[in-house]
Amino acid sequence: MEWDPTRPIKENSQLSKILSEEARFLYEDLNNNKLRTTVIPAPDSHFEEHKIRVAESHPPQWYRKIYHNYSFEAEYRSKKTGRKRKYLNSSISRKESLKSLKRISEMRDKPNIFYDTLYRELIIKNLEKYGFPEIENEDYFKIEGDEDYFKIEGDEDFII
Repeated sequence: MEWDPTRPIKENSQLSKILSEEARFLYEDLNNNKLRTTVIPAPDSHFEEHKIRVAESHPPQWYRKIYHNYSFEAEYRSKKTGRKRKYLNSSISRKESLKSLKRISEMRDKPNIFYDTLYRELIIKNLEKYGFPEIENEDYFKIEGDEDYFKIEGDEDFII
């Protein structure tokens, strides 16, 4: 099934409903699963009241992969000590990702917008990986025992 992810989903009438439902699922998954941390006592305490930060929940795995693929190392200089510090930053924004997934789910996505194209590609890859629903397939509507209904005249051996 050929389709260009840079184009809006409403241009693909056969898959528009499936794509919008998948986008709605991804939107809910990302919206409901955020990184949450809590502070607990350290298992290897170095001083009294030593605590460490632990993650209670994580963002979805698919979002973490996208975030990591578009991440880069940045650095800043500490105002207090003047020492350079490095940290991981990404050009992917959770807020923009949610906006894009909402647009796609409501079929208001636009052509050639980075986030919309990125998430349309992800949706297509997921559907190719796990299989497209076969709604318009003839076998979906076929009832067992109705083989004679689909016979082609003149060819008695051919059954769909």
